[in-house]
Amino acid sequence: MTRTDSTTPIWGKIAIVALILIVGGGYVIKMLTNPFSGMDFSIYRLGAMTIFDNEGFTQDLYSPTLNDHGVIKPPFTYPPFAAMLFLPFAFMPLEVGKVIMVVGSAVVAWWISTIIYNYVNARGRELPLQQYFGRAGTIAMLTILVVAAGPWQRTLDLIQINPFITALILADFVRPATRVPRGVLIGIAGGVKLTPLVFGLILLVRRDWKGIATLGA
Repeated sequence: MTRTDSTTPIWGKIAIVALILIVGGGYVIKMLTNPFSGMDFSIYRLGAMTIFDNEGFTQDLYSPTLNDHGVIKPPFTYPPFAAMLFLPFAFMPLEVGKVIMVVGSAVVAWWISTIIYNYVNARGRELPLQQYFGRAGTIAMLTILVVAAGPWQRTLDLIQINPFITALILADFVRPATRVPRGVLIGIAGGVKLTPLVFGLILLVRRDWKGIATLGA
């Protein structure tokens, strides 16, 4: 039987607290131990700062030394749209922006875990130990597994845009393509980082010409 009540068992509450501690504690540890922590986010932020020369920053968007991390000086290699999208972060302290990105990444992991939970339960099945953790607790445990995975840890280490790219692509495929054609969210993701455009191949295989046109536009 699938648990349907709205109360969260004690083990579920423990799982939720554990998730908060893992995400928050992991962020603090990375900030203290890794000098390159948040490097990818800082590149996007500096790219946005070139628009209005915030904080006296006068480099060009595609300057080879835009982001100086000592021996590592990665340039801005993304479309100009990405710099525009990150403009709000150019007007807030770097550390505040990092916290927002980490929290946002955890929210995306929770959303993905919710999709998994709903998918399994909609088919009359339960996830392991679901009866002990309840809905929220089980989703919290799934989220812990997601954020503990190697790729996600690397994303949190550098504070990359990848979780949000994943959310855009996944949302485009799981939503009903009614008034807004499929492909629009993948196109937006491609405007931030070119690699998501490869998912247009799925639309091509499906012969979704409208979706391909929307993605391109």
